[in-house]
Amino acid sequence: MKDYLMLGPTPYDEPCCQVGNSSSKMMMLETMAFCRQLKDLLAKQFTEVKVEVKPKREEHEFGSYYEAAVYYEEDDKEAVDQAFWLENNTPENWSDNVKHLLHSFGYSVDNHSEPAPFVMDIMTNG
Repeated sequence: MKDYLMLGPTPYDEPCCQVGNSSSKMMMLETMAFCRQLKDLLAKQFTEVKVEVKPKREEHEFGSYYEAAVYYEEDDKEAVDQAFWLENNTPENWSDNVKHLLHSFGYSVDNHSEPAPFVMDIMTNG
């Protein structure tokens, strides 16, 4: 049976878009970038990655928001270990690679500037 752990919308010491004050595109972009960073971290740590990291939409009284979630099979010990390793090693800040990627698309992690229209397609498919 699949289970998941929520890891947050961005690295824990970085500002993030706020529900009700930011566009859903900006929230999704941040969360997708964070998922990319978490996948990179897993790939560096484990020869065979047995978990899946992807955005998860949640509801709040002020609107929807997204967080990175790590999904794993409960009966696979390696997958469980990887999921909890990732939770315990969630990055504090954006990696240089992801920060550069976000900036190259015209998005500033400092002021949550609106990304160029093609960014969501690239982040989703790239």
